[in-house]
Amino acid sequence: MLLTAIGCSATLPVSLEAQLLVAWSFVAALFLISSLKTHRTGRILGISFAAFVTIRYIIWRTTNTLPAPDDLVNFVPGMILYVAEIFSFMMFLLSTFVISNPLNRKSIPIDVTDPDLPSVDIVIPTYDEEANLLLITLTAAVSLDYPKSKFKVYLLDDGGTAQKCNQADALKADAARRRAEKLKELCAATGAIYLTRERNEHAKAGNINASLSKIGGDLIAILDADHVPSSDFLLKTVGFFVKDPGIALVQTPHFFLNPDPVEYNLRTFPRMPSENELFYRNIQPGLDRWNAAFFCGSAALLRRTALEEVGGISGTSITEDCETAMDLHAQGYRSAYLDEPLIAGLQPESFVSFIGQRSRWAQGMIQILLLKNVLWRRGLTVAQRLCYLSNSLYWFFVFIRPIFVLGPLCYLFFGLQIVRTNVPEFFAYILPHIVASVMLPNILNGKVRWPFISELYEYVLSLHLSRAVLSVLWNPRAPQFKVTAKGETMTSNRASPLAGPFVWMVLILSAGMVAAVWRFIVLPDSREIIGIVAFWNGISLLLALAGLGAVYEQRQIRRFPRIGLQVPAVLKLDGISFPAQVLNGSANGLNIELPIPARSHLSESMIVTLLAPTQDEEIEKPITLRVRRMSVSGGTFSIGCEFNPVSQTEAAHAVHLVYGNSRIWAKRWQGRVPAERSALRSFAFLTGLALTRGLPAAWNICKGAVTRRGAAKESSETVPAQ
Repeated sequence: MLLTAIGCSATLPVSLEAQLLVAWSFVAALFLISSLKTHRTGRILGISFAAFVTIRYIIWRTTNTLPAPDDLVNFVPGMILYVAEIFSFMMFLLSTFVISNPLNRKSIPIDVTDPDLPSVDIVIPTYDEEANLLLITLTAAVSLDYPKSKFKVYLLDDGGTAQKCNQADALKADAARRRAEKLKELCAATGAIYLTRERNEHAKAGNINASLSKIGGDLIAILDADHVPSSDFLLKTVGFFVKDPGIALVQTPHFFLNPDPVEYNLRTFPRMPSENELFYRNIQPGLDRWNAAFFCGSAALLRRTALEEVGGISGTSITEDCETAMDLHAQGYRSAYLDEPLIAGLQPESFVSFIGQRSRWAQGMIQILLLKNVLWRRGLTVAQRLCYLSNSLYWFFVFIRPIFVLGPLCYLFFGLQIVRTNVPEFFAYILPHIVASVMLPNILNGKVRWPFISELYEYVLSLHLSRAVLSVLWNPRAPQFKVTAKGETMTSNRASPLAGPFVWMVLILSAGMVAAVWRFIVLPDSREIIGIVAFWNGISLLLALAGLGAVYEQRQIRRFPRIGLQVPAVLKLDGISFPAQVLNGSANGLNIELPIPARSHLSESMIVTLLAPTQDEEIEKPITLRVRRMSVSGGTFSIGCEFNPVSQTEAAHAVHLVYGNSRIWAKRWQGRVPAERSALRSFAFLTGLALTRGLPAAWNICKGAVTRRGAAKESSETVPAQ
């Protein structure tokens, strides 16, 4: 009712003076209600006030600012910018609807002694991941806290199919056979079951579907190869299926141990909320309110009968997860999203892999839009259709963001007037709209997404995803599923192979600033407008510089990220025991703090035994370690050790210690949310990224280009000896 009233009142014609007063009054009201942002009333008021300001702006843009159609030089770019703004307004309405009232569920306890508990098949699809990575996930999966007779773990090896092992390339065929044998040994050692198939058809979806005839559990848990489950993963998710027979899907967050390449290269992790946290903390709970939380490919459970009813994992698109969820929703089943981190995974380390992953997501979601008839899909509620429409249309930002970034250059370079306005109208319509557009997301998402950070990620992604989106629009059935590389390393700082367009954008926008200065000097009567356009271009340049810093890859040699643990333990060696504190750990080993006297009893390469508890158990379980380094700093003594398990049981203890405690992940999950930032502080943060990361990246790229050019010239001038 409130939204309707405000929407209607926003269409009333008023004078420029009244518009100035009313618009800024609503902006001031947004400031006042910001203290209510965690409450539903505050969210609805914030949405209503921002919608009023934005609707007033859109009406004014439509009726007063468009160039004349007979002036094609101004009309064409003016309409391109206008269409981009209309699309953004539509996405504002859709996304605001999605997150207007998020649902925050709690886990449902189960009785592990209940003989009627559903049986669970845990499937781990793999294609080309290394055995060491799979060992961690398999070990954690087979050791879950759930009645042992009620679950089985399957490794679904798509790298060891008959097609792969008998391919024409003898070297590749031999490598596939050797990898398959190694994975079979791995499964035998851990207690998992190895499965493969004849042909690699329909990628991950086909791999899982091929296993359905060989497994028989009531529920199917799906884990990616690098997604290590906590020991209580099933305890916290199975209860939803027990309580509600209509539940077909329970999804949990993808909790990542390492930063994505943008965070890593800009050194913002964990100072700034991660890109994925907006989705897993706000969007998925928002979707859940409308029974539209969707399957994310891993860290989820599905009801087997429901999955079989819709024909298994869907394979029309390359985002089989979201497509499958939509099929289940269309069949009348419900989904649930549990906002607790119960798996820990890895993000792509290189910018190339990051773009490859996001390209697959973008293409897959647009395939769903084009091939699955989102708006008219029978069985979906109106709310579900709007949610899936929002999920799919979002990816068109790859065309919208560059338009906003490059828009001011039309005036600065060519003197085009693509928006017919003046300074008073700027302050009455444009500026209130911009301020409200920045403030509302901060009210709704401030804890998980700072102002200007969405713009930065969209800019970074758009320069390369636009080609992927164009290709799927041209041929919706063409995209093929590709596995995202994980565990990559880099031995030195270097520009990404994809950095070229980012360099050109910085150069073009810098030229725009030069043009602005020139116009400011030679056109004194237009200085107010020039100043406004130059400020717009300056923000674009800051985004471009920060984006350049994001694609200048920083050295990283650690393949497995360290996890803060702070677990008390006991270290034993030669019959002597010392109290210990496990500071952190990774897949390879632990960092342990010890009393200073322990130093005289230890040496590098020494074998020691650690007694440490796992999860809620008070029993200290032995883990054999080899000391690799020792150090004294600030009056504390610490040792770095690598795991040296003497049995599979010990290996399981080690995995439990590092990965098994969901409370540690929950603590990191909550601790990863920094204090909210105002728009001004976020703008200062973006400026800092541009200056401290972008400018050095630009210098290093230029220096590298000069060095390579000099080396090439020297090589071409070298005369070979006769």
